[in-house]
Amino acid sequence: MKSKIKIRKQIRDFEGSILLMEKTSLKDLEEMFLEIYEFNLQESIKREKQKNPELTRKEIIINMHKLHDELKNSGRNMHNESL
Repeated sequence: MKSKIKIRKQIRDFEGSILLMEKTSLKDLEEMFLEIYEFNLQESIKREKQKNPELTRKEIIINMHKLHDELKNSGRNMHNESL
């Protein structure tokens, strides 16, 4: 447990995290990525719930997914227009 806390502190430092990633096994990197992703997802849902208390968690996640698709597709449209 102590080693995971130490690793998390190193991850916060960008240079340290790059060096750490090169020495860390793929399985551990995947676990860290998923842990960070899950934390950020929960924080985003919490912030959105504070802004719009009437929305359910499901509605918030659906809206996040819609926004993701819009952003993804807008990048493709910009790329196609420049061709």
